[in-house]
Parts: sequence; C-alpha cells; structure tokens
Amino acid sequence: MKSHAPIGYNLLRNSSKKILKAVAIIAHEHHEKWKGLGYLP
Repeated sequence: MKSHAPIGYNLLRNSSKKILKAVAIIAHEHHEKWKGLGYLP
C-alpha cells in the first residue's frame, strides 16, 4: 500500500496521452498518512 503512488506514477508518466500524464502527476503527488489503524487521507 505504501508504494502505490510511485507505482502509478511510473506506469503513467510516459504515456502519449496528456490526460494520463496529468494523472501520473496526481498519482506522484498523492500521499497518505499512517495513523496506526490503516491509511487515512
């Protein structure tokens, strides 16, 4: 779960479609905080 943001970024960053490149940036900048009970936004 902790590595899903970089994995998504790496999968989408080289797309030829602008929308997928934008999604890659969102995935890269997405992060969650570990609160001890699971990942919470």
